[in-house]
Amino acid sequence: MIIADILGHTLIPSKKGPDAMKQIRPGKLYYYEYLTCVEGGSGQIDRVFRKGPKRRRSLQRILRNKWIYLAIFKRGNSLTCIRIYRIHPKRVVRHVKRQLIRSQNEISHVGVTEKWARRMGKIVWQTNEKR
Repeated sequence: MIIADILGHTLIPSKKGPDAMKQIRPGKLYYYEYLTCVEGGSGQIDRVFRKGPKRRRSLQRILRNKWIYLAIFKRGNSLTCIRIYRIHPKRVVRHVKRQLIRSQNEISHVGVTEKWARRMGKIVWQTNEKR
């Protein structure tokens, strides 16, 4: 809710769909996925399958979005967002595929760190609050 409010998106209250959307014009919707973590942590994409049709569906959950956002929250105050990065879904999929190659598990949780988001994306919002 916090991220959607900051970015002006409409929250989608469904576990299976994207996290949010924005109507660009009648009949044209953009979908967004939100990853979150506290400073120094990593956002996670849950339940990514390594092989077969389930892998394709896992990757499609990323690619259906216009953007993936990583929101960084203040350590010790999990309701205070301090930065939000925007990352293109194709970059996220490449990152996920690299991590799946190293994974021995059939189902993985893939981490996205702020350091990686800073290199691969762009800060689209940050607080003016002094830290």
